[in-house]
Amino acid sequence: MDDLEKAICQQAVAFCQQLNSQVVAFCQQIKDNSLILLGTRYSDMTPDQISFLRKSLFSMACFEGLEDKNSVRLLDGPAYTKNKLAQVLTTLIYFEYPAVWSCVFLDFLPNLSRGVVVIDMSCRLLNSLDDGLISLDNPRTTEETAVAARVKHL
Repeated sequence: MDDLEKAICQQAVAFCQQLNSQVVAFCQQIKDNSLILLGTRYSDMTPDQISFLRKSLFSMACFEGLEDKNSVRLLDGPAYTKNKLAQVLTTLIYFEYPAVWSCVFLDFLPNLSRGVVVIDMSCRLLNSLDDGLISLDNPRTTEETAVAARVKHL
């Protein structure tokens, strides 16, 4: 390798490390504030944008749209991406269930026949709902407790 190639490689490695640290910091920020972040953006969205978001997330969770080679195949990815999708769906359920998206749990049922990955995703969603919304093990505000009861008992 000549000096130019070495310099390029060193810069690429440095850039990748810097980018990686930025990505990790951004992901941690989202993890710490996912409900706040989505809540802030959610309130600014139009009904059409919210509908598109809901349909897109549900499509990813149910492995729909596979005929398109450019479609997101998130369920083929690592566990942490599926867990994050479950957390985002949990946040969406927080805002939309049952007033807007009353059939979210019924919507999953016909898609379970798509295979183990969709069954796994629905289990991840249920676990995320329990951990992030329903379980009273974590301190909750009055509003969060009301939402938890609404989701749990309907």
